[in-house]
Amino acid sequence: MRRKDKILLTVGVVLTILIAARVALPYAVENVINRKLASVDGYDGRIDDVDLALWRGAMAIDDVRVTRTTDEGGNEPFFDCDRLQVSLEWKSLLKGSLVAEGDLFRPVVNIVQAEEKDEQQTGTETKWPNFLAGVYPFDINTFRVHDGTVRFRTPKISADDALVAHNVQAVLSNLTNVVERGKETFAQFRLNADVLGGAPLRISGSVNPIAGQPTFDVNFQLESVNLKDMNPWLRQYARADAEAGSFQLYMEIAA
Repeated sequence: MRRKDKILLTVGVVLTILIAARVALPYAVENVINRKLASVDGYDGRIDDVDLALWRGAMAIDDVRVTRTTDEGGNEPFFDCDRLQVSLEWKSLLKGSLVAEGDLFRPVVNIVQAEEKDEQQTGTETKWPNFLAGVYPFDINTFRVHDGTVRFRTPKISADDALVAHNVQAVLSNLTNVVERGKETFAQFRLNADVLGGAPLRISGSVNPIAGQPTFDVNFQLESVNLKDMNPWLRQYARADAEAGSFQLYMEIAA
């Protein structure tokens, strides 16, 4: 075989291997993520698809499903999301910081607050940021939520009476403190949502997410609340006071 033919053959083999590796890589990453989700203590989960764009450091995960598992065999949905995507944040890269930005599309989170650990479902039972760090190599500096839903209840509040935030739009920025290093609360956050029958909720402020002692500044605004929608929660906290041996008067709010 002539030298030129050998070179062409070698180049062809290398290109074939690279193309095959690129085609197989998303499936390999998908399997790794599914194995990691299955091994999270107290939770189980699965994803359906992974897309990669290596040239811009991007990864997109479709149909994320995470459930809370208990010793009794109960499985309650904790987190669902149509699409999660992360990529390098180019505006920070131009300033010399290698960090990423992420987006959640139509996430649904179910939070249950309880005194008993087995009944609790808050997501704090495991370190989810560490989980993400295990499948994506860059720290997240900016995170956005698009059209999210958050449900919050206690075990004594039925699923139908859960406090639900619809149309959640949120932005968390400067989480790695690449912009203003001198500020005590450097990460900015902003959230808009509809709660309690459509009342507009707005939350904004700043926080230090890496401080041992939480340090934050929060602005909270809620308007046009239908007070009747608060009845299940008024009853819940009145019962809690009674069980604690104290008494608190509350009023059932009529239409």
